[in-house]
Formats: sequence, C-alpha cells, structure tokens
Amino acid sequence: MKVVVVGGTGTIGSGVAKQLAKEKDVEWVHLTSRSLDKAKEAAKKIGNKVSGVELDIFKKDQLAKVVKKADVVVNCSGPYHKVAIPVISTIVEQGVNYIDIMDDPDAMIKVLDDSKFHKKAKDAGVTVIVGLGSTPGLSDILGKYGATKLEKVDRIDVTWAFTSVSGTGAGGALSEHLLHVMDRGWTYKDGKWVETKPLVDGKDTQDFLQLGRLDVYDIGHPEPIMLPRHVKGVKAVTCKTGMIPSEMIQTYRTLTELGLLGLTPVDIKGTSITPREFMLKQLPTVPMETFVKLFKLDEIEPIFELRVAVDGEKEGEEASFIYNFVDVSHEEATVVPTALGALWLGRGQVKIKGLLPPEGCIDSERFLKEVVENGVVIYESYKGKRELFKP
Repeated sequence: MKVVVVGGTGTIGSGVAKQLAKEKDVEWVHLTSRSLDKAKEAAKKIGNKVSGVELDIFKKDQLAKVVKKADVVVNCSGPYHKVAIPVISTIVEQGVNYIDIMDDPDAMIKVLDDSKFHKKAKDAGVTVIVGLGSTPGLSDILGKYGATKLEKVDRIDVTWAFTSVSGTGAGGALSEHLLHVMDRGWTYKDGKWVETKPLVDGKDTQDFLQLGRLDVYDIGHPEPIMLPRHVKGVKAVTCKTGMIPSEMIQTYRTLTELGLLGLTPVDIKGTSITPREFMLKQLPTVPMETFVKLFKLDEIEPIFELRVAVDGEKEGEEASFIYNFVDVSHEEATVVPTALGALWLGRGQVKIKGLLPPEGCIDSERFLKEVVENGVVIYESYKGKRELFKP
C-alpha cells in the first residue's frame, strides 16, 4: 500500500503517517509540505518508510504528479472550505482513493449536495470519505452505531467541549477553521436543515465525565449535515460546544455579534480586507500574557471531551445511549480513525464507491472495535450505567 499524507508535517498529519508506517502492508508514506526541508525533517523523525515531498496543493499539476502512484491520499490540510473541493477533484481525476478530516460545514454541504462529486468518484472506481477525524468522524460513527441499537431513532446530539489550555497551540489553518465555525452554523430539526447562530442558539446543559455540568451552544460543525443522510428516521441532529472558562464563549460571541468573523470585504483606504482576515492577522500579535489572564491558562488543566447521545426507543420504551471520549486533546481520537480509514481503503475493506461521509460506507461496529483496539478509550452509558465501550 502506498499513501500520500497531504499536510503531513502538522500534528495530525504526522501522527497519521506514524500510525500507517507501523503496518507491514504499507510500502511507503509520502508527507507533503510547501517546505521541502520541513517535510524531510518530519519524515526523518518517523522512519525509513516515510519520505518528505514538496507540494503546494493549489498547484493542480503538482498535486496530480505527487499522488498519481498512491493507493490512498489522506488530506490533513485545511481550512477545508478553501481546499476540499479543488483537492478532491484532482485526486478523483487521478483515480486514487481519498480520505480527509473535513470539519467545515459549508464545504461538507457542497460536496454532499452536489451529486457530480459522488458520480465522478463512482465512475472513477474510487472511494472518497469526507470527514473522518474525531469530530466529525468518530462522532458520526458512534452516532450511527448507537442508532443501530435502537428500534427507533429520534435524535443524535454531538457535543465537543474543552478547556482553554486544551485549545491552545492552534496553527493558522485551525485558527481560521475555529473562526469559520463560530460565524455560521446548522442544525437538523423535523427533517429540515436550519441555519443557526453559533454560541447563541441551542443552549443546553449537559453532563461530562471530567468537565462536569456545562452550558453548551450550537456550533457550525458538519455532523448535522452528515448524519441525517445515513441514519434512517432520525428527526433531529445537533452539534454543540462548551468551553471552560465561560469567558471564552462570551469573547467569541462578541466577536461574531460585532461582525468581526465575517467574510464581507471592507474597504480601508483603498485596500479591501474581510473582518476575518484582519482577526487572523491580529490575534497572533496579542501578547500571550493577555490570553493567560483572560482565559485563565495558568489555572486550568487541559481537557477535551467528545459526547455523543443517541435517543429513541428500545423494546417499546424511551432509551438513550451516550458515548464519551476524554483526553488532554482530540489528537489521538483524530489520528486513529483517520489512519484506520486510510488502511481500510488501501486494503479494499470499503466496498462502496463514490463520495460519502464515513457513516455512509463504513461498518460502524467493526470500525469502532479497531478504534478501541488502537488505544482510544470510549465509555458507553445506558440506563444510568457507564462502562468501557467494547463493541
């Protein structure tokens, strides 16, 4: 098996490459970066199977040349509302299987609603899996799995919550993604997709394993776009977020309400710039001492939690299955599903061709079994009893 990891020098990309390089049937892994030196340095840290390759993903001919001999391409380079469609199009033209960790709802809507993407992949005889990381990805597969344990599914609620310390250290693409999903969101209600205001609409209070009881709000993430297409009969799907300290939510909410995350250009002395572009340039210049004071970085432990609740009926009664993952960050819960998805594609374990979210083409029970075997600790709660998840 030959694999190209686009954006392979980042935390997730290099983690996926490391996971893949352990497998005997993986012949080589190419890590890509705009900087050849950076790519080679990252590859050297992983091992002999891995090599660094220079790549600007916006140069179609260069991308096509890099991926044409691969069996699978793993795209860990965002933000996806900018890169997903051109990269997917080029990969499919080369007849190569593809997987990404797409976490932008706008891009997800475009690729799932436009049947030409599915048809082109199917005609090319390849599988394109969009959004197989932690959230979305693991969250969707847990939602689909929980739904199979019910006779009737009413709703699926996905929530990711984190402390300020767990959320630090984001790179430029991730920072842009966060500003993007806090500007516009979606939820699924009564068989319809409804636009929401992130961090304002959908307030709920939920219980978490380590973060305790927490107020959460709608966030602009793809799960409500993805899950209703492949969970029969579900009436509502939400994706929410919570943050500690609560000042984080208020800060982002204020930025949104002031229009500082928007994409409508503003003319400033003859120069056109969007408010979001300004924020992306301004935030890195803020002294770390300011963030420490504002978000209590010196007082809080790093915690990230993923919670997926599936509600419906079982044996004629109301029932709910709740799944929890908790760690200092979401890195492991992203790397493991992404790497496994790539291996499944390379080994021919995904039989469906075309462009689909993971819950539309992956056996949830088998996949979750391998996720757990690879070290991701998940808890399942049913009727008030919580146990380690063992599918």
